[in-house]
Amino acid sequence: MRYSRLFGKTKKETQTELFQDSYSLLFKAGFARPLGQGLYCFLPMGLRVLRNIKRVISEEMENLGGSEIQVPLVNPADLWEESGRNKTLGTSLIHFKDIRNSEMVLAPTHEEAVVSLVKQAIHSYRDFPIFLYQFQTKFRNEFRTRGGMIRTREFEMSDSYSFHRSFSDLNNFYPKVFAAFERIFTKCTVAYISAESGVGIMNGSKAYEFLTIDPQGKETVVLCDNCGYRAREEVAQAIKSNHTDRLKALEKVEVGNLKTMKKVSAALNISLDGLGKTMLYTSSEGLIMAVVRADYDVSREKLSRYLSITDVKPASKEELDQAGLTAGFMSPINPPGKIITVIDDTVVNSSNLAMASNEKGIYYLNVNFGRDFDCFHVTDISRIKQGDLCLSCGAELKEISALELGSLFKVDDYFAEKMHLQFQNEDGTKQHPWMGSYRIGLGRLIMAIVDANHDDRGIVWPYNLAPYKFFLMGIGKSKTINRYVDEIEEVLGPDVLVDDRNESISKKFRDAELIGIPLRIVVSSRYIEDEQIELCDRATRKKWLVHKNDLKMEIEKWRNTFGN
Repeated sequence: MRYSRLFGKTKKETQTELFQDSYSLLFKAGFARPLGQGLYCFLPMGLRVLRNIKRVISEEMENLGGSEIQVPLVNPADLWEESGRNKTLGTSLIHFKDIRNSEMVLAPTHEEAVVSLVKQAIHSYRDFPIFLYQFQTKFRNEFRTRGGMIRTREFEMSDSYSFHRSFSDLNNFYPKVFAAFERIFTKCTVAYISAESGVGIMNGSKAYEFLTIDPQGKETVVLCDNCGYRAREEVAQAIKSNHTDRLKALEKVEVGNLKTMKKVSAALNISLDGLGKTMLYTSSEGLIMAVVRADYDVSREKLSRYLSITDVKPASKEELDQAGLTAGFMSPINPPGKIITVIDDTVVNSSNLAMASNEKGIYYLNVNFGRDFDCFHVTDISRIKQGDLCLSCGAELKEISALELGSLFKVDDYFAEKMHLQFQNEDGTKQHPWMGSYRIGLGRLIMAIVDANHDDRGIVWPYNLAPYKFFLMGIGKSKTINRYVDEIEEVLGPDVLVDDRNESISKKFRDAELIGIPLRIVVSSRYIEDEQIELCDRATRKKWLVHKNDLKMEIEKWRNTFGN
């Protein structure tokens, strides 16, 4: 490929509003460009890198027996009504009507479409297992896009789906996909960690994420350096500190119009771990009151998982008013109406807490579970905090910032049951299959690859992912130099990008390093009399000379260092 004909050249300027260095490099080097808020274009070189990433993923999926499919970005809305996720996703799911006045949606993920497709193909137990994968565009109506291609509205994803006769078959297959993801991220030269995560809108029983450690990442991972425990903060479990003392008499006090825990703490001269905090949520099953100690926050994921309700959301002021509750003074002590109440174990295991009373301006001192209030639902619903101890080994846990790259879900029979996907067993009975869903965000992955492979001069593409393997340029305008360049281009074929621009030598060298193609080949008047060609390895910056007659052999020797 001749660089003069390539669409999308390098740029000097960066987009200052984009804080991710990796996207700035992709922008400057001519791999991607923005189109609008949360919308990005991949240019020819960016697409070549994406194809190489897809090849790595496809090889692993095919090795697991996967078959590639592609379902539409546009889905009939009734599929999402059938699964129930149209309500869960709310405004992030874009609805529109087609020319026939049929209700359609832009799919933010494709479980519904794939289940519908499989429904048309399976009949009996002999059809299992099924493993399908695709590379397809998704659209999510994100309000807050950020970080270049970290959080976008439209994005491409590698997503795969497995269907099994039994939970044990799903359970046995899940680790195989997990190991395939490990190989994919290793081949992409991305340093990764895996961590247990929440199932969220996917439902099911288990989820893991693959993440890369990133100080600018918005995901928080809790980990133990001693035993290796890792989990996202919303599902992490720990030994939480509790305090017990001789029970004191219940006492009623006025606190005025203090609505925040910090202000109440200061007014009562009681530390946050001596206060109870009540939060109200709404769901398809009604209102939910969650009570934690004030030095902790409620984990909606833990709350949702415990109650098996996926659409748990903070209640609005209007919903509080309708329930006869006042923000800042809600309490599990004699709550009005029928409200599902869930108490965190720290509240149960701590004595003499100060807690709101369901009367505006009034608090109770020395509240104790079992004596002053009771509740059927008691479990761990709090996010852990700094200083909590590992449940496995007792060491202190720490938190790190990370960026999610991929996720694996055991969604069990949720979608099959909701969407009436069944097969016939040997004995003639009908059964729902068990399902796994596995996905990798391609935009995030390409940014993580650049994050892991760059220096102060530009990108340093791994050999197997590079848009071209060779960057060829001539210095000088003699016919001999041009002839050498043409001959080398013919030998290297489609793997070479030839810089034939009428630009300064310094710009060509700067652009070569910015673009990050693995091997630079220079034909110059300086060495042409000795028929020598200069080579430079982008990663090591090592330079050496080789006779033109030995160039092909030298390149093969260099290729072999990458196992190719």
